[in-house]
Amino acid sequence: MKKLLPNRGGLLLVFVVFMLAYSCTPTQCVLCDIDNSTLYKVELNDDVKTNTGRNEIETFFTPVPIEVSKKKVDLYLVDCSEGQPYKLNDENLEQFIKDNMFRIDTSQVKRIVTTSDADVPPDIVQYSELQNLGICNRYRKAVKFELRGMLASRRWDNDGIFYTGYNGGTYYERNDLINHVIGFGRGGTNLILGAEAAIIPRILTLKNRHALGLGVLTGFWPVDGGLFIPISLHPRLTFNEFSAPLWGKCNAWYLFGDLGVAYDASGDVPFINDNLPSSWFTGIGLGIDLWKTKNRDLSFDIGYRYTSFALPVNEDLNNCLEQAGLENELENPVRNAGQLFVRFGFTW
Repeated sequence: MKKLLPNRGGLLLVFVVFMLAYSCTPTQCVLCDIDNSTLYKVELNDDVKTNTGRNEIETFFTPVPIEVSKKKVDLYLVDCSEGQPYKLNDENLEQFIKDNMFRIDTSQVKRIVTTSDADVPPDIVQYSELQNLGICNRYRKAVKFELRGMLASRRWDNDGIFYTGYNGGTYYERNDLINHVIGFGRGGTNLILGAEAAIIPRILTLKNRHALGLGVLTGFWPVDGGLFIPISLHPRLTFNEFSAPLWGKCNAWYLFGDLGVAYDASGDVPFINDNLPSSWFTGIGLGIDLWKTKNRDLSFDIGYRYTSFALPVNEDLNNCLEQAGLENELENPVRNAGQLFVRFGFTW
């Protein structure tokens, strides 16, 4: 049986496009574009006064409250106690913000007051008045959940598969439903449809920005006459795991891999053959998480996967081997295939 090898040049081209798009993504300085002539005074509670020796923090930039969990809201501030940012040009202004940016838990804030004139009594600012900057807000938890639809393409050189048999054998033609493209029988198909899901705990953080996770992937692949359920180790390296809303960075690129086995739920193929899994697969991929809400991303990825699927035997082949006294040598045919795949879905 011939191997099914997809066009690897196509995968390389898509990979290059992904990386160019990533490298050309501009960094957005949200606070650089807002008015910085109004003075905000962030008054601190007694505990913070005792620990820091400061009664308040002065800033000319709108304080930004960002919800990081159901019970926690952080306030992002630019400390302007020793600077006048409204006198700086764009380049120096951005650097000033980077050098003086910090965040504080809102539970440590007594109140926020503002005034643009020393002769005008200060106004108390509510948090709801501070959340109109149009910034992204994505909080990624320590355990990810992925749900994906999958479409894979194999280069198919054969029109089917021939089984030797007692009555002359059996030939299974490709039984694709649409122009020999989509099908589920043992004769083979160019395209594979499926669904996949994964749970990925975070095991390591890198530079307080990126994260490495290691989890488990499963799903459902109806192909080659079987109903395959994949079970795989699923490592994932996420870049920009910890979002930076004030710099417009809430999307995340990621690399992932798979190494696992596939169980045929139809019952026609044994899961273990000669003490080894009868069907297995491995693969790598690249994707992007596009933030939609604080707790969810819309995700797209591409990759390459190599599969080795055991196919069901038929009664004619069984009878042939029994007549020849070789029933103990029965082995399931195996279809080895390389494939390009695309996936789309959600990440929580």
